[in-house]
Amino acid sequence: MSRTLILGTLVTLALILLLSEVGRREETRLAAATRLDQARRIEQGAALYAQNCRTCHGVNGEGLGALGPPLHDAHFFTGRLQEVGWSGALHDYVVATIAAGRVTATRPLYAGDGVVVMPPWARANGGPLRTDQIEALAAFVLNWEATALGEVVLSPLPTPTPPVINDSAQVARGRQLFTEAGCTTCHGEDAAGVEAAGPSLLGIGAAASDRVPGVAAAEYLRASVLTPAAWVVAGYAQPGACAAVVSDAQLADLVAYLLTVQ
Repeated sequence: MSRTLILGTLVTLALILLLSEVGRREETRLAAATRLDQARRIEQGAALYAQNCRTCHGVNGEGLGALGPPLHDAHFFTGRLQEVGWSGALHDYVVATIAAGRVTATRPLYAGDGVVVMPPWARANGGPLRTDQIEALAAFVLNWEATALGEVVLSPLPTPTPPVINDSAQVARGRQLFTEAGCTTCHGEDAAGVEAAGPSLLGIGAAASDRVPGVAAAEYLRASVLTPAAWVVAGYAQPGACAAVVSDAQLADLVAYLLTVQ
């Protein structure tokens, strides 16, 4: 074998190895970029969920009674498609459901009296969300799969709840917000209730602690402000769209005030 042929063979082998390494690094780079893009999509979906979905499906996808079924549970990931007769992928089902909504419920608990169970959210169907936003929401919901199936167990994070305090400034802010947010329409100027509209909130700090087993008064009040229909007091109709849109700080003020109402 001539020296030229040997040299050519070595150069060819070197080029093959070089191209293989470049290809391997490119695959690694693309995989990392894909993970980053997915993480950003999930983060966007989390913000959209908090803004649009938590009042029916719960802050952590746990569901809220008759308002909406849980999304962060094993059944959603293992049995939901069979339950609704969907033959495609779960991703496609989630996207389609968000986009088009649901006219009828599959379970009696969520059936309405001739009303749309879940409104359409896609702009093409009269909703407020773009296609990319719906995809982000789907990515966020599907990201619950590992924890819903018990494949990953996360350390519990403390849920911020307003402390029972006698901070007069905070209570005063809450009292003002109670009026400005329109709570007086159903609960009265003095929180004593309005007949056929809303129950009295006098002494609610003590009463709320006994209403739902395992739920503290402050957390009960937080959930009731965010989702008024979560727990309906006997004798009153399920409230309509009256959830107060407040920041976390305002919510803490409002709960602090309610805990002092006597």
